Amino acid sequence: MSVSHVLLVCLQEEDGKSLQYTGQLALALLAQGFGVSILTNVPSDSILVGIHKDIEVFHSPETKWPDLLGGDMVVALRKALKGDDNISHVHFMGLGRQVLPLSYVCQRYKTPCLATALNDEGFDLPKLPFYMRKKYVKHLDEMAQIIVSSQGMLEKANILHFDNISLIKEGVDTDRFKPVLSKRPIRRELDLPEGSTIVCCMADIEPANKQLETLKLCMPLGDFLHVIFLGKVKDVAYFEKLKEEMRRTAIEPYVTIRDAVQNPEDYLRACDVFMLLGGVEKRQTTVLEAQSCGLPVVLDASSSALSLTNGNKTGVVLYPNNALAKGAVEKLISDPNFRQGKALYARPFVKKEHDFKDMMGSYKKLYENLS
Repeated sequence: MSVSHVLLVCLQEEDGKSLQYTGQLALALLAQGFGVSILTNVPSDSILVGIHKDIEVFHSPETKWPDLLGGDMVVALRKALKGDDNISHVHFMGLGRQVLPLSYVCQRYKTPCLATALNDEGFDLPKLPFYMRKKYVKHLDEMAQIIVSSQGMLEKANILHFDNISLIKEGVDTDRFKPVLSKRPIRRELDLPEGSTIVCCMADIEPANKQLETLKLCMPLGDFLHVIFLGKVKDVAYFEKLKEEMRRTAIEPYVTIRDAVQNPEDYLRACDVFMLLGGVEKRQTTVLEAQSCGLPVVLDASSSALSLTNGNKTGVVLYPNNALAKGAVEKLISDPNFRQGKALYARPFVKKEHDFKDMMGSYKKLYENLS
């Protein structure tokens, strides 16, 4: 069946990555000439409503359908496929146990489905109930295509012996995420210190993202060094622990904490270093966006960290108990010449390996090959 109209399924609108991927892919596919509609997991008032006049957005109103059998999204997907004969393919933005009942619906309506893995958790079978694992693998194997964005995800998927895996690297809109000649005006606009070195950590505040460790690694703070945390508070107890550490060390004036923002590119342009000591695999796009803005990055060791830093050319991978890596981080923060040397390679690396236009070209080829 040729690809004429794609229904993008945003499995978790509250997850910023799923929301961003769905919106970007919808607009890009529409520009490529495909028909596009969106199904979201929220019951009403989706942020995606109004994204484009030619993109219909389906909600998942509350029903009595059991969560174990897919919950409200199953009913909404069934209604969407039944009511629109133009939908030729269903594309899930993410993987996980909720995909299992949804793929049943696609089979019922003889609509091919594919999925983009947003992280490697979709291939982590031990996290699924034992009785579900065999069926889950079977349904993934029967999908038209599963798209992964990193070598680490590809290796995990290959362990399960799938033959329907495609590697399409993360893509960044380098026209939107670009550096500025002078940081002072934008810092003034964002009410950030104009003369300090600013380290940015853009991730939800929770133990997995290690904001406490970030703070300790950047010590001592002062007029010369400032840290900014941008993200939703997902763990209140951890947030209180973070604030207590700030009070205990008397560094509150040198730390800025703000909720997730709609203009991340402005904050990235205003900063000097991007640091993420946890959750790297879930925030690869953010890491690349920071580099597109000309920032060197400091990443915790993970399966994709080395490739995201182009072999440590655009930043530093902080391996545990590694004095050389820790020394490189300290130098990156304190030495502007060393920092500039890393930053020099950051944007060219993203433009060459992770440009959004290249990613969409790969998606277009993929859809054409499904015909």
